[in-house]
Amino acid sequence: MTTYIFKTILCSAILILIYYFVLEREKIYRFNRFYLLFSIVFTFIIPLVTIEIRSAESLIPETVYQPVSTLQDIISQPILNSVNEHISRVNFLLLGYITVTIFLLCRFIINILVLFAIIKSNDSVPFHGAKLVLTRDNRVPHSFLNYVFISKEDFEIGKIEKEIFSHELAHIKQRHSLDILFFEFITVFAWINPLLYFYRKAIKLNHEFLADDCVVNTFRSTQNYQLLLLDKALKTNRLILSSSFNYLLTKKRIIMMGKKNSFRTAILKQIALVPLLVGTGFLFATKIVAQDTKKQVQEQSSSNSQQKQWSQDDNLSFNHDKYTSSMGFSTWVASQIKYPKEALEKGFKGWVNVSYTVELDGSVDKVKIIAAPDNLLGEAVVKTVQSSPKWMVPKNIANTTPLNSSVDIKFEIPEKVLGSEDIPVFVVVEQMPQFPTAKDASPEANRAALSQWIAKNLKYPEEAINEKIEGTVFIRFIVSNTGKPEGFVIMKSVNPLLDAEAIRVLNLMPNWKPAMQGGDPKYVYYPAMVEFKLPK
Repeated sequence: MTTYIFKTILCSAILILIYYFVLEREKIYRFNRFYLLFSIVFTFIIPLVTIEIRSAESLIPETVYQPVSTLQDIISQPILNSVNEHISRVNFLLLGYITVTIFLLCRFIINILVLFAIIKSNDSVPFHGAKLVLTRDNRVPHSFLNYVFISKEDFEIGKIEKEIFSHELAHIKQRHSLDILFFEFITVFAWINPLLYFYRKAIKLNHEFLADDCVVNTFRSTQNYQLLLLDKALKTNRLILSSSFNYLLTKKRIIMMGKKNSFRTAILKQIALVPLLVGTGFLFATKIVAQDTKKQVQEQSSSNSQQKQWSQDDNLSFNHDKYTSSMGFSTWVASQIKYPKEALEKGFKGWVNVSYTVELDGSVDKVKIIAAPDNLLGEAVVKTVQSSPKWMVPKNIANTTPLNSSVDIKFEIPEKVLGSEDIPVFVVVEQMPQFPTAKDASPEANRAALSQWIAKNLKYPEEAINEKIEGTVFIRFIVSNTGKPEGFVIMKSVNPLLDAEAIRVLNLMPNWKPAMQGGDPKYVYYPAMVEFKLPK
């Protein structure tokens, strides 16, 4: 919501500045009226518009360190009642917004009732399709909807000039009151946007330009009309919903009456607005990266072949039994592993993540367990990765660097060993997984719900508190096709005490609503960030 409000205010600021610097001085009053009305609607709608940006698709490779930054899904754990404090602040702000909105709504209704009370309590007579409301005060003539409010005494003695009648009738025929009502109603609920004041001021002044133009075209006596404006300048009108004859009586109105209109300039400015509006719309619309994952899955075999050709020329590639680096290594590793008998008897199962480096000569070394439910399973994967045949060396070796990557292997009971290609694990799917208490599957909703859940279950290690250890633990895990969180891997460690607690609490997570791709549940990588912060 904060982002939406910020975008709305910034977008409205840009559009009103365009009006002041490009359009206001041009005698294209009807177009300007449309622009101001369109702009305010545009600013409220465009942040809600979603624009899809196509990008190259790829399934999750062995390298598992990217999802935390790619998904922009940071899950923080504010400890020591910070969640409750945040909720209290939100409630306070919401209460303040509701209070101001109710006040403005009551004032809006009262202003309308005052106008209708004046209509009901005074005589009225028909006049050129409108109604003249003959008031008992000496207020300057003004109009609202189909009514023109004038002094009864001045009307009976014929003191009201015909230019005034023409001016007010122009307001009525062009329905200027509807514009004012629209802006007042918008302001009731969007008062937090300070730019609305400038829009309302601009539309009222434009109404005066339109009415002045009608009078000048009718009576062809610009100078006499200008003198009449000056004569009425000292009279005031306090009914803010009405179109007053002397509203914003400044030199702008008089200058605009005598201004020569350049048809060519006006047309060029209107044409120039098109790319400006398109650019503004693109700037403030919500942009998402769209990946054609259905097509990706269907053409996976073809893309693998292309990737193999690319890897052979430009990168280190695993070439064994027709497998390539991104689609075959984990499958090869899984096919070579025999489930450790002792681990099977003890019921050890789950995901093992092992990192490794492929040197420029194609050899594999620096193999290390990153995460494993038990060392027996981890060592089994390490030994297999170490036994890997040499990878293919690229032709252009000068531009190549050693490959740092990792492999995910899953051990299941009954005895089964699977690689991450055998169980395709995605980064982005059509429908991302959803935490049980989240209102939807968006990163923001999942983050908020998971933060609240962690706050209730996290236990800050007492030893870490005594040693004043704090920081943020980054964790990547997998949400399975049944919604079960598994395969927890620490991406960024802080301290063994905090790392262990972060893993412990995330292991307690309930099942998620699984991710969906093409109507089927899928495995998906999901990042988390658990923040440990000591009280001040």
